[in-house]
Amino acid sequence: MIKLGITGGIGSGKSVVSSYLQCAGIPVYNCDNEAKRLMIEDRHLIEAISQLLGSGAYEDGQLNRPFVAQRIFASPDLLRQMNAIVHPAVFADFEKWALLQHQPVVAMETAILFESGFDRIVNYIINVTADEETRVQRAMQRDSATRSVVESRIKNQINDAERIRLSHIVIDNNDDIALTPQIESILSQFSA
Repeated sequence: MIKLGITGGIGSGKSVVSSYLQCAGIPVYNCDNEAKRLMIEDRHLIEAISQLLGSGAYEDGQLNRPFVAQRIFASPDLLRQMNAIVHPAVFADFEKWALLQHQPVVAMETAILFESGFDRIVNYIINVTADEETRVQRAMQRDSATRSVVESRIKNQINDAERIRLSHIVIDNNDDIALTPQIESILSQFSA
C-alpha cells in the first residue's frame, strides 16, 4: 500500500487537493477531523487530556475547545504535552483506517505532517502551496478570522521553503495556475 501525505500551510488548498483525490478513488484520512473525533470518543485520550488540562477541558461530554486552545497556545510546554498525547492516538487510528481501505493508495491530510512526525509513516509527500497573501485571504474568508489571527497561525507553522524542501511533489495552488493538470499528473503516478 502506498501512503501519500498531503500537507501545506493554512489556506493553501490541502482540502481541495484531497477532494480531487477522493473523487478519483483515493481514500483520504483528514487528521484534523479525526483528531477532533478521537478527543471526544477515545476514553484514554479523554482521561489524558483531562489530567493534563484539568476539569475544564470537557463540558457535557464535549471538548471545551476555547478553554483547551487558550491553555495550550499560552504554554509551549502544554502544547508539546498535548501533542504527545494526541499524535500517537491519531497515528494508530490512521494505521487501522488505512488497513480497512483495501486500496493500493491512501492519503493523509494534515497541516502539521512534519511537526507531528507523520512524514515518517507516508511514502510520498505532496505539498500544496500558494503565496502568503492568497493564503491569508482564503483563511480569513473561510474562518471569518482577522488578518492578525491568520498571520499568527502562519508564523506558528513550518515555513513554505522548508515544507517544499522536504516534499516529493509540490502543487502550486495560486489562483492563476491550473490545479487540475497538476492533480492529474499525481493520479497518473499513483492511480488507485
